[in-house]
Amino acid sequence: MEPFKNLYNKNSLGQLAKEIKKSYPKFDDKAFLKSSLKNFPKLEMKERVVQISSELHNFLPGPYKKNISLLIKTLKSQKNPEGLEGFILWPYSHYIETYGLEDFKTSMTALYEVTQRFTSEFGIRAFIEKDPKAVYELLENWVNDSNEHVRRLVSEGTRPNLPWGKKISHMEKLLKKNISLLNALKDDSSEYVRKSVANHMNDITWIDDQLALKSLKKWNKSSSKELQWICKHALRSLLKQGRPEALELLGFSHKSRAQVKDLKLSKKTIKEGDHFDLSFSLKNQESKTTQYMVDYIIFYPKANGQLSPKTFKLKNLKLDKNQTSDIVKKIHFKKVTTRKHYKGVHELHIQVNGKVRAKTQFRLQ
Repeated sequence: MEPFKNLYNKNSLGQLAKEIKKSYPKFDDKAFLKSSLKNFPKLEMKERVVQISSELHNFLPGPYKKNISLLIKTLKSQKNPEGLEGFILWPYSHYIETYGLEDFKTSMTALYEVTQRFTSEFGIRAFIEKDPKAVYELLENWVNDSNEHVRRLVSEGTRPNLPWGKKISHMEKLLKKNISLLNALKDDSSEYVRKSVANHMNDITWIDDQLALKSLKKWNKSSSKELQWICKHALRSLLKQGRPEALELLGFSHKSRAQVKDLKLSKKTIKEGDHFDLSFSLKNQESKTTQYMVDYIIFYPKANGQLSPKTFKLKNLKLDKNQTSDIVKKIHFKKVTTRKHYKGVHELHIQVNGKVRAKTQFRLQ
């Protein structure tokens, strides 16, 4: 599979340059391409974005407001159906946050336009850092915008832990404002927006779990399946940690009695790329029908020999009094880019409603 960073290449930048030249005939597209593509094979995705943004600054005539006017004309629209959209616009967002901090009105107008063709979630964070009051006043209006991409920006751009996004130094002071925005978006008609709301609330659980739980308890009372999905998705980190408040909120009692028997692995020694079968039986020891959330946790050795746990969802099920369910799971031990596998003993735990009920081990050769 081709690296994602290769979305930025000679062809895509050529299209960008072509669109700019339509509005600015003096634009030196050949020199721009040569400078923008310099050392590209060595650059990662964000580094490419920064370099393209810098070259836009070098080759556009200025001043900033005039440059923004030129760039907006390159965007896909009814007047310009061949215009730009998608990831090629990330350098635009970076250009705005880098060179437009002192022109709030022009920059917000530009981010509003860009987000409808790509996303401005990264670019808006520099403005939140500089002047949160002004940005949040704008966002309070954007929650009612007719465009779902604009409404999603309200949630995604203010996320505490936005992937690839800059950290906002005073985010903890803004969490209550964020909750207010999410309250306005939680029943949004767009699944795209609702998913962002859930991810945002999950971010908040890592910083102020009680604040998040207070809102989620209110939301979960709704009969809306969409809102219940948001609550479940927003609680995923707390659920993996076995937090009783999160489990109880979704109907899984932390105090429920369950028995895990006959925990087995089809292989006790594996190599990277292998798979093995995990099997066990789960018995409900309550005197009533009970819901169970079953996870498995693998403790991976790190370079220093310490074990690092990662929780994986296994199964949610409902068991009648004294009922037993046999559970089987095929676990693939593939090489992944997000984690390096080290040889040695790995622990595997079975967690039921937040409590570890059984343990075993396997060895990676």
